[in-house]
Amino acid sequence: HRRQLIDQNIPWAVQQAERGRFLLALDWESRFEQPIVDLQSECSIQPFARRSN
Repeated sequence: HRRQLIDQNIPWAVQQAERGRFLLALDWESRFEQPIVDLQSECSIQPFARRSN
């Protein structure tokens, strides 16, 4: 699990932080009914995809 964390999860998280929108600035209460796929697209967040080894 540690290798997956180092090779996949951490690089993905760093990439999302660099490319995505600043999430603390969002009005979350007004978005509860918004589909998560739409929110991810609007915030430039790529969904995490597990890779099989």
